[in-house]
Parts: sequence; structure tokens; C-alpha cells
Amino acid sequence: MEGIPTVPGAVHRYRLDCGRGAGKTLAVSGGFAPTKFLSLASPSGASTRVSRAQATFPVVVFYDEAILPESFRATLNGVDVSGRFRPKPANHEVVRLQLKPGHNEVVLSVQGRRPTGEPLSLPTRLEFQVQ
Repeated sequence: MEGIPTVPGAVHRYRLDCGRGAGKTLAVSGGFAPTKFLSLASPSGASTRVSRAQATFPVVVFYDEAILPESFRATLNGVDVSGRFRPKPANHEVVRLQLKPGHNEVVLSVQGRRPTGEPLSLPTRLEFQVQ
């Protein structure tokens, strides 16, 4: 994986799934999985403290293979920032979000298909406290 930014003191968590047998590959996802359809390597939890000196925060998001990309929505402090994201099934990306001093809230939502084929939407709420 290339292009994953980090800053001093930042914590990223990844999950590595090693396949067994011929032809199996290593699958990488985020270590923080608030829903079946999204996992995050950064932030590593639902609430994150950020230094005031850090103007932007890199969100490292992994998308499940069952997502419906056209259903993806993202807001930052109530403002639609969906256009900053490019969700693709079984893919990941880094999105840098500009945070304001104090409390910030990011809500990510995407629909995915259950094994039965029915769609399911699960929102992910993240809080950032810039101090």
C-alpha cells in the first residue's frame, strides 16, 4: 500500500487476513470496523483527539466488496463532503479532511448487500476533538 500519510503520534490499525492454500492472498483492511461495509485504519476509534497544529486529518477507509458505491454519503459537521470520497468495492483510499478547532463530527454511510441480496445501510459516526 502506497500513499498512506502519517504524522508524529498518529496511530493506524490494520487487519491482515492471510489466506491458506494455493492461490490465496493477503487481505488488508482497517483495524477499526464500525460496520460490515466500512473499516478504518485511521482513525483507530470512534473518538480521536487531534493537535491544533495538524490542519488536516487523513481518514484511511477500506470498502467491503458488497458496498453499493452510489449510496455512499459523507458529512463533516453537517456539510456534505461525499464528493471527496471515491468508494469502490474491495478497495481503500485516503481522504484528508480539514477540521476546525473544537468538536468535529464525520458521518459516513453506505449501503451494502447482505448475503441474501437485500440492501442494508449502516452509518458510521466519528468524532474529532481538535485541541
